[in-house]
Amino acid sequence: MVHYVDRAIIALLAAATALPAQRPSLASADSLSRCSALADSLRAAVAHDQLPIARPRGELTLVRTPSDAQLGRAIRSSVLVQPDGRADTTTVVITGTEDAAYRRDFTRTMARSYFHAPSVLGCRVWGHYWIALERDGVFRSPP
Repeated sequence: MVHYVDRAIIALLAAATALPAQRPSLASADSLSRCSALADSLRAAVAHDQLPIARPRGELTLVRTPSDAQLGRAIRSSVLVQPDGRADTTTVVITGTEDAAYRRDFTRTMARSYFHAPSVLGCRVWGHYWIALERDGVFRSPP
């Protein structure tokens, strides 16, 4: 399921941070400051799992299946991606497993990975990446 950020929230944040409607053409201190404010405001105003999807740069090495995985029980792992494309490993959330080694491996994989951060109004913003081991035993990630 693809999550979309509510357009009203984006419009409100753009107005609050005085962002121009067009993409900033120069990386001036002023445009960087406005983009930073937009990214921070979006992260504060939107539930983490509703942030735009971040896409991996290249192939991600999938972590192993948790040792306590069972058919019929979904396991979901997620992390927030910073505007610079790096995962914020302090935001890792894993549900459906108690396997500490899986948590460690997922966190390490995210720390070594780079992502295409989503863009809103020409500014890179915080994003959300997830992977799930579904009840049918198949790994899924954002489309």
